[in-house]
Amino acid sequence: MFQTGGFWADEDSPREHCYKVVPLDIANDAREMTLHGFERVYHALGGLGYRFRDAGHNSEYAIISLRTPISSGHKKQLAEKFGIFDNDGVELSSI
Repeated sequence: MFQTGGFWADEDSPREHCYKVVPLDIANDAREMTLHGFERVYHALGGLGYRFRDAGHNSEYAIISLRTPISSGHKKQLAEKFGIFDNDGVELSSI
C-alpha cells in the first residue's frame, strides 16, 4: 500500500492490532468499495489519531493493522458507519 499523509506508523513497527473494517453505507457496492472503501476507513480512524502500520482492501472490506488498538469508545462512535471486527492480519500479505 502506498503510504501518504500523517496516519502511518514506522514500517518496522510490529504488525498487530489488526481489524477487518466494512464501510456500511457502501458495503453492497463493489465499485464504491474498491474506489472509496479504504479512503473512508483511513480518514475516519486517522482523524481519531490512529496510525496505520499496514493496510489493504478489496471490494468487500479493508484489513488494517494499527499501532494501537481501537478503543471501545471509538468503536461505539464509529458503529453506525463501520463494521469493525478483530482480525489476525494474515490477509495483509496477500491483499
